[in-house]
Amino acid sequence: MKESKCVINISAEKLLSYYRGNVRNVIAKSADGTTIQFPVEILRPFIMHNGVSGVFVIRYDDNNKLVDIEKTSELKGG
Repeated sequence: MKESKCVINISAEKLLSYYRGNVRNVIAKSADGTTIQFPVEILRPFIMHNGVSGVFVIRYDDNNKLVDIEKTSELKGG
């Protein structure tokens, strides 16, 4: 299984685009510099009143299909 660690910081205002269906995927840069893309739906359990913020580990299989996502820490000052 592969995994990518990335910092995600999406404001509540920006999340409205996702809710409205204007945007379906999040594009993020992982800690190793790889660009990853995943469906915004996987962030739902982590959405707070001010958006989504934290350090996440995203795990996926050898076919690049999502296995799971884990929030490992909060952002400092956020």
